[in-house]
Amino acid sequence: MKKSILLIVALILVTVTAFAADVAQPTPNSVVMCDFENIPDGTVLVSKTPQDLPVIPDQVSIFYYDDSSAGKMSKLTATFVSDAAQGSKAMQIDWVLDGWCGIGLTVPAGQTGPMWDWEEAKSITFYAKSANGKKASFVIGLADAGDERFRAAVKTEVKGDEWVKFVIPMDKFRSRSDWQPDKAKRNTFIDSPGTNFEICPLSGTGSVIFDYIEVNY
Repeated sequence: MKKSILLIVALILVTVTAFAADVAQPTPNSVVMCDFENIPDGTVLVSKTPQDLPVIPDQVSIFYYDDSSAGKMSKLTATFVSDAAQGSKAMQIDWVLDGWCGIGLTVPAGQTGPMWDWEEAKSITFYAKSANGKKASFVIGLADAGDERFRAAVKTEVKGDEWVKFVIPMDKFRSRSDWQPDKAKRNTFIDSPGTNFEICPLSGTGSVIFDYIEVNY
């Protein structure tokens, strides 16, 4: 069943379900979108570099995007670290925000696995914590089969160095009215297969570790 999404500018933040977690445990009726276990050791990705960045086998490729006109001084780096909520690797992103920047996990060409079937999904979960103990906030976004962009109107914020499990219901994602790609199919539904999971900073600076992203049915 397709989920109707209201066309709203989704920057009003509402508290999302979040709770402390010692170790990431599989959520019943879920599929892991990305756990970063297959990324080669020592991989570091830096913004404003060529876009042909590594592909995680059988999972996702990672890319950067920053708007040179809106955020000329934005800087974002991804480092794959052993401080993980599950398994042996997680993704740490460090940023200085000037206007806008972000990082995305995008489906490889031709892949249509269940981790990208978002029409029937109930929620997306992931684990995050501060890498330096300081508070940092960010927004979660999606792109669907028609390249329409959605953002979650929920509060996503870490305040300390303990893992927090975030649960974002799919009905919290709203079609973006501030910007859409020129060729986006704008029908305000999240059409499957999904193509992109985005993490975009909101606080001026931040250092946050992410791990174990799941789609829940």
